[in-house]
Amino acid sequence: YDNYVLAGGPADRTLYVPEAAKSTYQSTTPWKSYRIMGYDYTNNTITPPANNEIWYTTTDGKAIGIYSDDYFDQTIVSNTYQNGLGVITFSGDLTVIKHNAFTGHQIKTLYIPASVTTLPCFNYDGSSGDNEAAFNSSYLEEVHIAGTPKLTGNPFALCEHIKKFSGPLATADGRALVQGTTLYSYAFGSPEAEFTIPSTVKTIGIAAFYHASGGSSGVEHNIQKINIPASVTTIKFDAFYDCRVNVNIASLESWCKITFGNIYANPIYTGGKPVSVNGSQISTLTIPTTITSINKWAFAGVNVDTIEITDNVTTIADNAFDWNKAKTITIGKKVSSIGVCAFRDTDSYNTTKLYVKATTPPNIESNTFSGYTNTIYVPSSKLSTYKSSYNWRDYSSQLQGYTF
Repeated sequence: YDNYVLAGGPADRTLYVPEAAKSTYQSTTPWKSYRIMGYDYTNNTITPPANNEIWYTTTDGKAIGIYSDDYFDQTIVSNTYQNGLGVITFSGDLTVIKHNAFTGHQIKTLYIPASVTTLPCFNYDGSSGDNEAAFNSSYLEEVHIAGTPKLTGNPFALCEHIKKFSGPLATADGRALVQGTTLYSYAFGSPEAEFTIPSTVKTIGIAAFYHASGGSSGVEHNIQKINIPASVTTIKFDAFYDCRVNVNIASLESWCKITFGNIYANPIYTGGKPVSVNGSQISTLTIPTTITSINKWAFAGVNVDTIEITDNVTTIADNAFDWNKAKTITIGKKVSSIGVCAFRDTDSYNTTKLYVKATTPPNIESNTFSGYTNTIYVPSSKLSTYKSSYNWRDYSSQLQGYTF
């Protein structure tokens, strides 16, 4: 064909051709002036690098500098950049990529061979673990992982512009990496405004949506809404740190049972926006009657007008409603225990009415209602009991009798 057929396209245009014909295209004028990639049209997949190679593209069209073979446990034989594609060749099959291997480089696209079994992951949990990753890049936009390396956290938590993943671990839309029932990484730079977590996911991993919509690193992202299915049972440390999105919960009952790694594991808190259940925004949060206990951080920062904790609930864990924005809260009559900072600073967000229906004062901590300065209404017949009970006596001047 003639040069003008593809004229006007980007200089680093990629052309996908049948793998068997790739070498012919790469040596034929004018095809060879473009980046030629092999493609398996039967299985609809990019032909991956050889097991002793890593492929990449850069924003400046130049080969990157690799500082040490130690990052790969293999000797680097060559590192070339031709026809818009960088190729690092190793002396043997590549199985390991270590921390900081690509930190600081202007890599735009990365192709990881199927032989790689270990990727460095951001899996800091607040007490132990690694808080670095090999892929700390402000330039990386696409990652193709040909194999299924074992993930322990988010390998790309520090990459602000990733738009797409591909390979066996990628979701069909290329917006996340899922291994087993855990979602480990989200493509922060994806242009879509809404993301639905697959219904097969039970765990959202450490820092999976880290900075997904935040601008703390000078990057604003497109994601505005996340749909969380009823299948999710665990959300780990910092999973939604600096992720200011609208949250749609498929099942309020399931949500009450989720184990959260910390307050930043909860997108209700980090989002700070009204919550939807089954697609409908709620102004009143009513705990389902099937729920007897509310887990730590479950509704921290929840932005509703009214909270109704139903009479079947017996235990409210630490920080469960920390910094909530409700104007009225009713705590059911069977609640026997309320944890640390469970309702901290609630009147900072206009909580003007707090009702406690239990006739036996629940066990509370000294800071359960820390920062709350408005009236606490309790059963009139038990007002004196509340005023003399341990820790409740600290709120004696705020307690007032009420007929429920």
